[in-house]
Amino acid sequence: MTTIKEINVCGTDCNACNHYHDTCSGCKETNGTPFLISTIKIDVCKIYHCCNHIKHLKHCGNCHDLPCEYYELQDPAKSNEENQKAFLEQMKNLSEME
Repeated sequence: MTTIKEINVCGTDCNACNHYHDTCSGCKETNGTPFLISTIKIDVCKIYHCCNHIKHLKHCGNCHDLPCEYYELQDPAKSNEENQKAFLEQMKNLSEME
Protein backbone atom coordinates (compact mmCIF):
# COMPACT_ATOMS: atom_id res chain seq x y z
CA MET A 1 0.00 0.00 0.00
CA THR A 2 1.39 3.40 -0.99
CA THR A 3 0.98 6.22 1.50
CA ILE A 4 0.25 9.64 0.04
CA LYS A 5 2.48 12.34 1.46
CA GLU A 6 0.74 14.84 3.74
CA ILE A 7 3.15 17.76 3.41
CA ASN A 8 2.92 20.74 5.77
CA VAL A 9 3.89 24.31 4.93
CA CYS A 10 7.42 23.61 6.24
CA GLY A 11 7.94 20.57 4.03
CA THR A 12 7.47 17.96 6.76
CA ASP A 13 5.53 14.86 5.77
CA CYS A 14 3.02 14.14 8.54
CA ASN A 15 2.79 10.49 7.52
CA ALA A 16 6.48 10.07 8.40
CA CYS A 17 5.77 11.02 12.03
CA ASN A 18 4.96 8.37 14.65
CA HIS A 19 2.50 10.75 16.32
CA TYR A 20 0.39 11.49 13.24
CA HIS A 21 -3.20 10.34 13.71
CA ASP A 22 -2.56 9.03 17.26
CA THR A 23 -1.61 12.14 19.24
CA CYS A 24 -1.42 14.70 16.43
CA SER A 25 -3.62 15.58 13.48
CA GLY A 26 -0.99 17.73 11.76
CA CYS A 27 -0.37 21.45 11.34
CA LYS A 28 -3.27 22.07 9.01
CA GLU A 29 -5.77 20.65 11.48
CA THR A 30 -4.16 22.12 14.61
CA ASN A 31 -3.40 25.55 13.11
CA GLY A 32 0.33 25.18 13.66
CA THR A 33 0.32 23.43 17.02
CA PRO A 34 1.37 19.87 16.18
CA PHE A 35 2.52 17.39 18.82
CA LEU A 36 6.20 18.40 18.61
CA ILE A 37 5.39 22.02 19.45
CA SER A 38 3.77 20.99 22.73
CA THR A 39 6.90 19.04 23.72
CA ILE A 40 9.15 22.08 23.38
CA LYS A 41 6.68 24.34 25.16
CA ILE A 42 5.92 27.02 22.60
CA ASP A 43 2.42 28.12 21.62
CA VAL A 44 2.57 27.81 17.84
CA CYS A 45 5.09 26.68 15.25
CA LYS A 46 7.02 29.76 14.15
CA ILE A 47 7.37 28.40 10.62
CA TYR A 48 3.62 27.82 10.33
CA HIS A 49 2.81 31.23 11.81
CA CYS A 50 5.20 33.06 9.50
CA CYS A 51 4.07 31.24 6.36
CA ASN A 52 0.32 31.38 7.00
CA HIS A 53 -0.24 34.50 9.06
CA ILE A 54 2.60 36.86 8.18
CA LYS A 55 3.59 36.09 4.59
CA HIS A 56 0.30 34.41 3.55
CA LEU A 57 2.06 31.79 1.44
CA LYS A 58 0.77 28.36 0.47
CA HIS A 59 4.05 26.85 1.75
CA CYS A 60 7.62 27.86 2.55
CA GLY A 61 8.83 26.73 -0.86
CA ASN A 62 7.36 30.00 -2.16
CA CYS A 63 9.41 32.11 0.27
CA HIS A 64 12.53 33.95 -0.90
CA ASP A 65 14.04 33.64 2.59
CA LEU A 66 14.07 29.82 2.58
CA PRO A 67 15.69 28.36 4.60
CA CYS A 68 15.34 30.89 7.38
CA GLU A 69 16.30 30.91 11.06
CA TYR A 70 13.05 29.13 11.94
CA TYR A 71 14.47 25.97 10.38
CA GLU A 72 17.26 25.94 12.97
CA LEU A 73 14.91 24.55 15.65
CA GLN A 74 15.86 20.93 16.35
CA ASP A 75 13.65 18.05 17.43
CA PRO A 76 15.09 17.13 20.85
CA ALA A 77 14.05 13.50 20.39
CA LYS A 78 16.32 13.16 17.33
CA SER A 79 20.09 13.10 16.91
CA ASN A 80 21.88 15.83 14.97
CA GLU A 81 22.15 13.46 12.02
CA GLU A 82 18.43 12.66 12.14
CA ASN A 83 17.56 16.35 12.33
CA GLN A 84 19.81 17.11 9.35
CA LYS A 85 18.22 14.28 7.35
CA ALA A 86 14.74 15.62 8.22
CA PHE A 87 15.77 19.14 7.15
CA LEU A 88 17.04 17.89 3.80
CA GLU A 89 13.80 15.94 3.30
CA GLN A 90 11.79 19.10 4.07
CA MET A 91 13.75 21.07 1.46
CA LYS A 92 13.25 18.28 -1.08
CA ASN A 93 9.51 18.15 -0.41
CA LEU A 94 9.18 21.93 -0.72
CA SER A 95 11.07 21.96 -4.02
CA GLU A 96 8.56 19.46 -5.42
CA MET A 97 5.44 21.37 -4.33
CA GLU A 98 3.42 23.65 -6.60
